[in-house]
Amino acid sequence: MSNRINGTAAKSGLGDVGIRDNHFKQYPVIDMAATGKNLRRIMNSRGISVRELQKYLGLAAPQSIYHWFDGRSVPTIDNLYAMSELFHVPLDALIVGNRQYVYTDRSAAMADRAVLYYKKLMGLLVA
Repeated sequence: MSNRINGTAAKSGLGDVGIRDNHFKQYPVIDMAATGKNLRRIMNSRGISVRELQKYLGLAAPQSIYHWFDGRSVPTIDNLYAMSELFHVPLDALIVGNRQYVYTDRSAAMADRAVLYYKKLMGLLVA
């Protein structure tokens, strides 16, 4: 498969992913401000403080977390991966962008209920 770039033939390497037939409307971009708000919302819903997240991620200071909240920067992929484990959500649930599909937080709530049920079943929690 080849296409013309500046009058020369070039191999696209894209195969049949739908580029030619406009399958992709636009290039996916992360909305930094919305991602920061989403991270704050998830942290609040789980009762996790900035200081606790800072310690969990091994950050020297909390400023970078506040920069994420303000949309000035986004976490590294390592920090996003660690937060997805801490929050019990898929990595994509942390990031807000211009994709057409949206993840909901229902799977995390179901996972939390399953963990509580397991602990209760095993006698680790007092009713």
